[in-house]
Amino acid sequence: MFICGGTLIDRQHVITSAHCIAKPVNKTSDLFVRVGAQNMVREGYYAGKNYRISKKFIHENYSIPEYG
Repeated sequence: MFICGGTLIDRQHVITSAHCIAKPVNKTSDLFVRVGAQNMVREGYYAGKNYRISKKFIHENYSIPEYG
Protein backbone atom coordinates (compact mmCIF):
# COMPACT_ATOMS: atom_id res chain seq x y z
CA MET A 1 0.00 0.00 0.00
CA PHE A 2 1.32 3.44 -0.91
CA ILE A 3 1.74 5.69 2.13
CA CYS A 4 3.99 8.60 1.16
CA GLY A 5 6.61 9.69 -1.29
CA GLY A 6 10.25 10.11 -0.43
CA THR A 7 13.60 11.16 -1.85
CA LEU A 8 16.59 8.86 -2.22
CA ILE A 9 19.50 10.88 -0.80
CA ASP A 10 22.19 8.19 -1.14
CA ARG A 11 22.43 4.41 -1.60
CA GLN A 12 21.12 3.69 1.90
CA HIS A 13 18.91 6.61 2.94
CA VAL A 14 15.49 7.91 1.96
CA ILE A 15 13.95 11.05 3.46
CA THR A 16 10.19 11.35 3.89
CA SER A 17 7.76 13.17 6.18
CA ALA A 18 7.74 11.98 9.79
CA HIS A 19 3.95 11.66 9.88
CA CYS A 20 4.25 8.95 7.22
CA ILE A 21 6.16 6.53 9.44
CA ALA A 22 5.72 7.70 13.06
CA LYS A 23 2.44 5.96 13.83
CA PRO A 24 2.74 2.78 15.93
CA VAL A 25 0.88 0.86 13.20
CA ASN A 26 3.78 1.60 10.84
CA LYS A 27 6.22 -0.94 12.26
CA THR A 28 9.65 -0.91 10.65
CA SER A 29 9.26 -4.55 9.62
CA ASP A 30 6.11 -3.68 7.64
CA LEU A 31 7.63 -0.78 5.69
CA PHE A 32 9.45 -0.85 2.38
CA VAL A 33 10.86 1.59 -0.13
CA ARG A 34 10.04 1.36 -3.81
CA VAL A 35 12.90 2.71 -5.93
CA GLY A 36 12.48 3.61 -9.57
CA ALA A 37 8.76 4.41 -9.59
CA GLN A 38 7.92 8.04 -10.26
CA ASN A 39 4.18 7.69 -10.85
CA MET A 40 2.68 4.45 -9.56
CA VAL A 41 -0.74 5.30 -11.02
CA ARG A 42 0.54 5.82 -14.54
CA GLU A 43 3.38 3.26 -14.46
CA GLY A 44 1.41 0.58 -12.60
CA TYR A 45 1.77 -1.22 -9.30
CA TYR A 46 4.86 -3.19 -10.35
CA ALA A 47 6.94 -0.18 -11.44
CA GLY A 48 10.29 0.03 -9.68
CA LYS A 49 11.84 -2.35 -7.16
CA ASN A 50 10.91 -2.85 -3.49
CA TYR A 51 13.42 -2.88 -0.63
CA ARG A 52 12.67 -3.60 3.03
CA ILE A 53 13.94 -1.01 5.45
CA SER A 54 16.10 -1.91 8.44
CA LYS A 55 15.75 1.26 10.54
CA LYS A 56 13.68 4.39 10.69
CA PHE A 57 14.77 7.62 12.31
CA ILE A 58 12.25 10.22 13.41
CA HIS A 59 13.40 13.72 14.35
CA GLU A 60 13.59 14.12 18.11
CA ASN A 61 11.37 17.23 18.04
CA TYR A 62 8.56 15.61 16.05
CA SER A 63 5.35 14.97 17.95
CA ILE A 64 2.38 13.02 16.65
CA PRO A 65 -0.56 15.41 16.27
CA GLU A 66 -3.73 14.58 18.17
CA TYR A 67 -6.94 14.94 16.21
CA GLY A 68 -10.39 15.46 17.80
